[in-house]
Amino acid sequence: MQPCGCLYDGNLRFLSGALALYGGIGLPLLPDQPGGPPLVVSAIDLVKHRGWINERQIPGLSLPDRLTFLDIGAGVPEHIDPPDDWTMD
Repeated sequence: MQPCGCLYDGNLRFLSGALALYGGIGLPLLPDQPGGPPLVVSAIDLVKHRGWINERQIPGLSLPDRLTFLDIGAGVPEHIDPPDDWTMD
C-alpha cells in the first residue's frame, strides 16, 4: 500500500557448499492499465567475483540475510510483516 524499494543481501549457497555474497535491489512499478497488478522488478548480482565455476550444480537463493526499505519518495513502511489478510496464491 506504500510504494517503496528495498535493498537486500545474503549468501548464495551452491550445492557444493561454496558461498558467494550477493546483493540486490527491488523497485516497484505501477500497472500500465487501470486495475492491473503492481510489479516489483529486482536485480541481483554477486558482490565480488569469486573466480570459480560451479557449472554442474544449480545454486538456489534462500531468503536474504538482511532487508532494508529504500525510500523512493513516499516514505517507508513501519515493518515488513504482511497484512493479516494477505495470502500467497
